[in-house]
Formats: sequence, C-alpha cells, structure tokens
Amino acid sequence: MRHRRTTTRCRAACAGRREGAGRWRERPSRPGADRRLRRLRAQTLERWGRWGFRLFGRGGPVLRAATAIFDASPTAPPWRDETPRDAFEQQLFRKATDLAKQGVPQADVQEWFKNERSARARRKPDNQEDPRPKPVPPPPGTVRITQKRRKCLVDEYKKLLSVCDGDSHHIVPDMVYRLGSRPKGAGMNSTANRIPNAPTLNEGMAVCLTKNQHGKGRDGIHADLKASLDDLGDRYTPNGTAPLGAILEVSKQSIDKISDLPEDCKKLAKSKLGTQVQQKNRDPEQPGRTRENSLPS
Repeated sequence: MRHRRTTTRCRAACAGRREGAGRWRERPSRPGADRRLRRLRAQTLERWGRWGFRLFGRGGPVLRAATAIFDASPTAPPWRDETPRDAFEQQLFRKATDLAKQGVPQADVQEWFKNERSARARRKPDNQEDPRPKPVPPPPGTVRITQKRRKCLVDEYKKLLSVCDGDSHHIVPDMVYRLGSRPKGAGMNSTANRIPNAPTLNEGMAVCLTKNQHGKGRDGIHADLKASLDDLGDRYTPNGTAPLGAILEVSKQSIDKISDLPEDCKKLAKSKLGTQVQQKNRDPEQPGRTRENSLPS
C-alpha cells in the first residue's frame, strides 16, 4: 500500500516536470512582430488579388481571349461575326445587339435577324444599287484652305516699288519717252532728254506683276512687248519710231495677253494709263521710240 502511494506521487511529480519543461520551450510572445507578419500577409493577399483581377477580371487577357474565340467561332451570331454592307444592315446589326443585351434569347434574335434580311432581299430588286452616301459637310468652325488671290496694284512706278511683292512694270516702256539711255538717280525724276509732255521715269504708270509674268530676256511680257514694238517701228519713218497713239494701243494689248492676270486688273491698268495720257495732254501723233537704239538726229 505504501509502495503504491509512493509510485503515484512520483508519477505526478514527473508529469509536473514534463509540463513545466514544455512551457519553458514555448516561444515568447512579441506583439510588434505579430503585427508586421499580419501586415505582410495582408499585402501579399492584396497583390495576388490585383494580379488575379488583371488576368481574369473584366477586360483582362483571359476574358478577351475567351471572347475572341467565341466571336470567331462558327456558332457566333452574324451581327457579331459579319460586317454590315450598307446603312440598312448597320441599323439591323445595332438592333440585334440591343435585343441581345436586353436578355432576349439568342435563338429568337437570330431568327428575327434572318427574317429581316430575307424580307429586305425580296423588297430590293437585283439591279438596284444603294445610293452613294452624301458627302459629310465639315464641322462648324473648320476653315477651307484656298489659294489667296494677289492684290491688283496699279500706280506710278516709284509709288509701286515700295508695295509691289513682284516686279513693277511700266505699262508703256520708258524708252518710248526718252531720247537717250535710261536715267539713274536724280534723273529718274527729271523730264530732261525726254519728249514734250512725257512723264518722268518715276511718274510712268506701272502695274505690279509676278516674276514669271514680268520675265526677262525672251520670257514674260517684256519679250512680247519688244517684238510687237519692233514690228510697229518697221512701218514708220524714221525707222524705230511710231506715233504715241499706236504705241499706247500695242502696250494695252500686251497687258491683255497676260493669261493669269485677272480681268479687272487688266481693265484697271488700261484705265489708269488712259487717265495719265489725258492729264499730260499728249499728242497721239507725236512720235516715240520703239527700240532701245538712239533716235536719229
């Protein structure tokens, strides 16, 4: 009996030691570390959730691939798998899509779609073509770019030099009025060595022409006018001269021959030339030069 009680006490004491040893082996609690671990787990789950939504959510590559496979499959409805051929089919495709979105069974929508197409084919003759669509007008506020017309400038030679963006052209060549070579400097404002009642070089009526219209050498108005005046001077004596009235008419005709000069500009040039002639009271029978050569003495 005594031996049994001793054994019981030894077992209880040994069990207590084992329990105490187990408690000493437990890891001590650290509140800060536990909070960091929970935060790390939450961040990991959040990252996984974002990646999962990107892959499988709306607009993700997995969903897009599945939609593309369905749309390209032979069982896809025609309003998803085909391209409308005209305005009627565009409206038909749009209506079918709206019905499908409203929850109407696909079989019913497809049956309705097929019947509408068949009815359209019966109503439309084989040789009838769809009218061409009207051009869409540009939206308000847009600007149509067009070539800007040059301003017509006709005035005295000196006044025109500062505003003409091309070449100032004497409608009547200055050589017609002068007796010698072309004046320079102060001589451009002088009437010396010129026929009576003639304008100075700077006063001569001129028109603003482009470089191509004016030309030089054998091109442009100068070549045409020079040839016309040469022919005119051959008909009078002394040779190389002609009455001013005839020279004025040849000069006006040369202006008319400029094809790309607007008609109203041609009229303005001839009108201002006539006004200047009247103001100077020039005699139409007075001879003028038709060539650059000096007049015979």
